[in-house]
Amino acid sequence: MLGLIRFGLLDLARPFLDLVRPNTAMLLFLIFIFRFHPILFFISHLASISCLLFLSIPPELY
Repeated sequence: MLGLIRFGLLDLARPFLDLVRPNTAMLLFLIFIFRFHPILFFISHLASISCLLFLSIPPELY
């Protein structure tokens, strides 16, 4: 059931996720989901920092 919900949300978000790099899109999607779960709120802040660090790395370096 959770898989169906997750893939359904991914299908709805696909046009927006295609605008950015795939790894960045997945990080942003996870951060978006974690915002709605109070226990995972702190983890989402760590993920936000990780995402910003990832975006600061030029594609030539990985």
